Amino acid sequence: MSSPTRNRSDGLVEMDVTPQQIFDLTFASVIYTLEGGLIVLFSLPIVIVVAFFSSLRAQKEYVIYAALSFAHGLYGLGYLISGIYKLILQAKGDAFVLVSRWDCFLVTPANIIFTYSGPLTTIMELVLTIDRFIAISSPIRYYSFTNRYAFRLVGAVYAYQVIPLLVCAYMTSKMRVADKPAYCYLSMATTPDYYKYYFLLTRIVTAVASILLYIPVAIQIRRVSYCAI
Repeated sequence: MSSPTRNRSDGLVEMDVTPQQIFDLTFASVIYTLEGGLIVLFSLPIVIVVAFFSSLRAQKEYVIYAALSFAHGLYGLGYLISGIYKLILQAKGDAFVLVSRWDCFLVTPANIIFTYSGPLTTIMELVLTIDRFIAISSPIRYYSFTNRYAFRLVGAVYAYQVIPLLVCAYMTSKMRVADKPAYCYLSMATTPDYYKYYFLLTRIVTAVASILLYIPVAIQIRRVSYCAI
């Protein structure tokens, strides 16, 4: 059921909201800002340390860890920007003005970041799990890999994720009806099919795959530890 709307004196149309809805958005915006800031704060140091120390960049494991941390940091930056953006809109009184999905995607920088980095984080977690699986199951072969292996793997994942971003932009560009509030959660900035079948499904599938793949890794680590005793 759609929310009632009203015409403003400046010609814009906005949702007719209750004080509770305004409070809920304010609370969510503050949480977004705090959570995003913390994620960036804890992710950035790992990236900086690996980037500035050549001895760490030479180790494939640290390259993958840094790439994963960067993906999480990018996602956290999306939260931070989204929270600040929503608070600014509320301060200006424009948070509930109706805009299109395309406006939500294009004008709100956080949603572009979310679209790119959301699946990227779980894909990188799966990459890390696969890397650990190779290291445990074929240690001699893994030892022969150089950091080029890690850079190529990470580069391929980061480059691949550009494709779904462009596909999402193309699909969303066709949706120009102003029926979404300007505070624009990600689900409002993408097509329903993209959000359900790529964004959410990719994150769920890769997360489950990582968990399942860690089972043989944990078993192998247990065996190695037992033999070492």
